[in-house]
Amino acid sequence: MELHFIGTAHNDPEAYNRTSRGLEKLMPRIIALEWEGPEYEAFLQDPEIIALRAQTEEAIREVFREFGIDPRLYDQANAKSIWGGEVKATQDFANHHGISIISTESSEERIAKDLESLRNPEIASSMFRGWLASLKAEGKTYNPDDVTRFDQSTYDNFERHLRGNMSSGEIGEFVQSSMWAYRPERVQYQTEQLHEAVNNTPQNGRLVHVGGFLHLLDDGLAQNQGPVNLWQHASLTTQCKMFRHSLNSF
Repeated sequence: MELHFIGTAHNDPEAYNRTSRGLEKLMPRIIALEWEGPEYEAFLQDPEIIALRAQTEEAIREVFREFGIDPRLYDQANAKSIWGGEVKATQDFANHHGISIISTESSEERIAKDLESLRNPEIASSMFRGWLASLKAEGKTYNPDDVTRFDQSTYDNFERHLRGNMSSGEIGEFVQSSMWAYRPERVQYQTEQLHEAVNNTPQNGRLVHVGGFLHLLDDGLAQNQGPVNLWQHASLTTQCKMFRHSLNSF
């Protein structure tokens, strides 16, 4: 079987179209997706959670007022934000072709974290207070366009890495700066779910994983120092042909 990883930038405004084209080209038998699954989506629709989210957002707006910044700018940024188009594209593709999706993010962990934050609005407001204070210290202010702007260089760097045009020092720094994404319990869950997807894919089939490109970086140290992300774990434990793609290539 073949295992293809599509590395995405979650705020890519073209993520939906690119993901659709990539999946149509690769035509997987099963898809693994960096997504918390239907349980988390149901959680977000709970009236109690909707009310808690509204309270948290109002606490954030109050922080904007503290700094003399129009809170409508925060709402504008939320309205302009394009996040996770690859998830919707994958769901639509899977539904159209009758393909199974195996989620590689834990709904249980995400729900627990969200509840902690939503029940304590000060967590979010403190984060924004620190952010706005930093901007003020730099002589800047909150700009919705800056917040939502997509940086093409994220794909450029990943593609340099895939072509082998990034030095070991550069990729090492890249991996180290991304350690926030590599919580051991998260990577363990991702790896276990990926193995489940591999086990459910026929020998002559193709499995595609769609997720953030940070999970596909390789600093070459996995053999000696241990794997830190999904790609490194898969490279050491999965016996099949594996390929990495930048979503930007589709």
